[in-house]
Amino acid sequence: MKRNSLFRPCSLLLSLKQSGNLLLLPLAFVLFLSHAVPSAGSDGYTKYCNPRFGFCVEYPASLTKDPPPANNDGISLRDRDAFTMSASGINNVLDDTVESLMSAGIENMDRVTYKSKGRDWFVLSGFDGTKVRYEKTWVGKGSINTLFIEYQADQKSKYDEIAARVSRSFKPGRLNTGN
Repeated sequence: MKRNSLFRPCSLLLSLKQSGNLLLLPLAFVLFLSHAVPSAGSDGYTKYCNPRFGFCVEYPASLTKDPPPANNDGISLRDRDAFTMSASGINNVLDDTVESLMSAGIENMDRVTYKSKGRDWFVLSGFDGTKVRYEKTWVGKGSINTLFIEYQADQKSKYDEIAARVSRSFKPGRLNTGN
């Protein structure tokens, strides 16, 4: 079922403000905050939805969050065994494309072992020195949403399944508008 944009928290807040229906504004604000705050599931994963860019990703609840960026563009997490991940958004002010960003990503890896692309996304996986690197990027006219995952190659058996699940959960936000 396709969700109507009015059910997105930011759109709902703006619609209520513009319509003058201020009685429902506190309820809408609570809904907005519930999307910005991570919530742990019963399977040990937490879902994060970025209120600025609209992308969402699930990650292991055991990861430690880095301090949030001042511009609210995403989330960075890590564990004590050098697994790191970040999900972030940027405005596409340079008119980047799937092809231009994929080429740049390939240049940032010593060896690419997997690559795939669609109309508005690409995935790269490979090695940078002794580290496994993974990137999934969604590209739109207005913004770009990117997931990076990195861990030591000798920890592949521990982290490959986690990286795959996190990657499958990464959904883009509002790509056609700047944020």
